[in-house]
Amino acid sequence: MPWWRVVDAMGRPVRGAAHEALVHFLEESTPLLHRGDDVRVDLARASWSSHDAVRDT
Repeated sequence: MPWWRVVDAMGRPVRGAAHEALVHFLEESTPLLHRGDDVRVDLARASWSSHDAVRDT
């Protein structure tokens, strides 16, 4: 897993690397929440569960 995909429980990237992570988030069209300078991953929209996967059977 790429380092920028590791976020805290509020969706914030690793401290000190937020700007670089944001570049990756935008490249990957990661759903984000914006509040002024506070940009976080929208965990409700970005989360994935194995139950969401389609099985080829």
